[in-house]
Amino acid sequence: MQSGRRTKAGRRPWAAIAGITFLLVGAFAVPHASASNPGTVPFSGTDAATGERTVTIADITDFHGHIERGETNAAGFALADAHNPGNMVPVSAGDLVGGSPYESAFEKDKPTLDMAKAWGLTVSAVGNHEFDRGVEDFNDRIADPANGIDWLSANVSAANKSSNGLLNHVKDYTIRTVNGKRVAFVGALTDALGTVATPKITRDADLDETAVHAINRVADQLSDGDEANGEADAVVALIHADASAAAGTGAAALDRNVDLVYAGHSHALKRMRTAAGAPVIEAGSFGRDMA
Repeated sequence: MQSGRRTKAGRRPWAAIAGITFLLVGAFAVPHASASNPGTVPFSGTDAATGERTVTIADITDFHGHIERGETNAAGFALADAHNPGNMVPVSAGDLVGGSPYESAFEKDKPTLDMAKAWGLTVSAVGNHEFDRGVEDFNDRIADPANGIDWLSANVSAANKSSNGLLNHVKDYTIRTVNGKRVAFVGALTDALGTVATPKITRDADLDETAVHAINRVADQLSDGDEANGEADAVVALIHADASAAAGTGAAALDRNVDLVYAGHSHALKRMRTAAGAPVIEAGSFGRDMA
């Protein structure tokens, strides 16, 4: 990751943006490497000659409680960390739990939550299947801070994320300081929640923005030079929606303050780019692939 900060107007020079995005992606092998053969990690640490600092981000999405693959996924996360020790952040683009096989579902996905903690997973977008047992169950049990995961969805209404809201354990974003750089992770849930969830779940979730608009709002806030409202050296979007939703144009486009996108929901393997040029990666499902 480049050491330069955004300009006062909230934008980096293009060269700095390119350095951040490609290092973030390149730091974990080949996107969509098989989880059983995760390949190599070509970047690590800090390049003293250029001042670039590498942050490794390893993503899993739509795991759906497939704990039978958990040891293989643990090896993938460990490989990523081994090539950049102490500078790796495991993340999920949603549906970590829900729609799970018997072994995890029987215990209401507690085995999956325990496994995620063992991986060191502390950042996840909220997916629609996180609500399979209801919004309140998700907030009170799955998103219990004791499980160690920051659950993110910027398009859940502010009122619903307030102290009295049904989703008061959900945040717009979280920041991790890694290798001396502040990396913000911003989450959003599919705009199509109403087509994949019950009317009650849809009402209780209370989405009040499109995923793209919510991500842009938070990314712009984190890039405006105002330390009072949070600032980051790089912004990573975790969108529980098909990669094509993050690669839209015009009014549906993610703006240039988003440096990297991990998508999910469709269980596909995709590599695309936002209209502004940031990589968009969707890493399959069920722990068979990682990015």
